[in-house]
Amino acid sequence: MASMCYITRSLSYILVLLLDLAWANTFVISSACPSPAFLLLKMIKDDIERGRLPLLLVANAGTAAVGHTDKIGRLKELCEQYGIWLHVEGVNLATLALGYVSSSVLAATKCDSMTMTPGPWLGLPAVPAVTLYKHDDPALTLVAGLTSNKPADKLRALPLWLSLQYLGLDGIVERIKHACQLSQRLQESLKKVNYIKILVEDELSSPVVVFRFFQELPDSDPVFKAVPVPTMTPSAVGRERHSCDALNRWLGEQLKQLVPASGLTVMDLEAEGTCVRFSPLMTAAGNQARTSLALVLGLLGGLACAYDTPFSWSH
Repeated sequence: MASMCYITRSLSYILVLLLDLAWANTFVISSACPSPAFLLLKMIKDDIERGRLPLLLVANAGTAAVGHTDKIGRLKELCEQYGIWLHVEGVNLATLALGYVSSSVLAATKCDSMTMTPGPWLGLPAVPAVTLYKHDDPALTLVAGLTSNKPADKLRALPLWLSLQYLGLDGIVERIKHACQLSQRLQESLKKVNYIKILVEDELSSPVVVFRFFQELPDSDPVFKAVPVPTMTPSAVGRERHSCDALNRWLGEQLKQLVPASGLTVMDLEAEGTCVRFSPLMTAAGNQARTSLALVLGLLGGLACAYDTPFSWSH
């Protein structure tokens, strides 16, 4: 699912002002592990004992894939304790413009820097990404090369400025709000459909919904619990996974063809398999997706009803 990027450097290079990643040690911590913060703490202590200097932690506030948000509050505590720069990026940062923000995303406001991508959010590919950072001394910003007086560099922000002038603050907030409402409506409706699994259900304000059609195993049904069921062999499990992936791939392609305005995409995840993603903010489909959600849910409901019959399982 999500991951954090953790960078350290040998103490012999701490006087270098610009971070050359060629000399840095980079580690990716999967947020799918039971306790990523605990693993990070262990890595920090190990690096310090080996004479390395922890420099940077990149956390996610809504991955583009599934909308997962790291526990930024806890990560910030570790970064403050060990003097590590905390950088946050992710699609859920868009919700900071709304009046209601989940506590996990709100914690991102305490980070040292964040990168936002208003281009995809507004459906304007020419708009560049924006990085906001805190600084105590403007002179350090100049020395680090983060400011420029070149006209060409300043013109790169022109598409963003024009977009802000055209849409206005209210227009931008309304687009983000609309996308989040669509995603929340879909998530609430999917919970009522049999055989649909939502990958990340705790991100209530996330504009990303990823779901997967699945077949329940017989031993998950109370009717089957009283009947001994032979344990499935690894090859049988693999066949079940392959069949379910093929079904979800077919389902996603059919939904894309029948409801093109929904902005649905098919994606393959290593742990979960083939899934369908609804991300109106990133696909710029928010303005047209509202009228398409009813049709999408109708198709999913019809498919679930078709599977509400006794299964024949082979082991």
